[in-house]
Amino acid sequence: MVSTQRSRPPEACEPGTPAENLPKEQTQVCEKMINLEIISALSIMDEIKTSITISEREFILASRDIIYSCNQYSD
Repeated sequence: MVSTQRSRPPEACEPGTPAENLPKEQTQVCEKMINLEIISALSIMDEIKTSITISEREFILASRDIIYSCNQYSD
């Protein structure tokens, strides 16, 4: 796929280039590129969501530790 991307004219998949003006093969390359960009974006979103979940879990555990420590000192 990399070789296909390199052989295409740089303006071929630029926004505003009507698909009907592109050859069918070039349109398919553009569609594949868009799909890869979507998959990449979804993957990044999933990583962020996982990171947030881990951070929230760590915050909850740290809060519990602090509360437990405070309760020990108050007894």
